[in-house]
Amino acid sequence: MQKKEQLLVVLSKLSKKHSLLKNIDSYAIAVNEEYAADDLILKENDIVAVIPPVSGG
Repeated sequence: MQKKEQLLVVLSKLSKKHSLLKNIDSYAIAVNEEYAADDLILKENDIVAVIPPVSGG
């Protein structure tokens, strides 16, 4: 990752590198333990989590 990069760009790169992500229709993204929007600008050392869909009751 460059020093500052838009989250959507990073997710696109991850999808290309990890093909299984393309099979997930929807997922949430958290940055530094908080849900994040695609237009968030990531900074160096930010922690990004991909949260797959879950079900439960």
